Amino acid sequence: MLAWRPTARFGHRPAPLPLTALDGAARYRDPDTGEEYDGAALRHRGLDLLLPAGDHASRLIRLSRLD
Repeated sequence: MLAWRPTARFGHRPAPLPLTALDGAARYRDPDTGEEYDGAALRHRGLDLLLPAGDHASRLIRLSRLD
């Protein structure tokens, strides 16, 4: 998934992005960081994007489903 922010709002942290298309019963891993996530948490709470500071920041996020 490619996430980007066209402009940064001063003093506001971006809200987590809910990934509603994921299977809530599955687990997912980010192969770049090794972090694992619960599918239900990603669907409802969302993923913190942790974009770099400034305008036009972006980040490529890869998630692999664990069986």
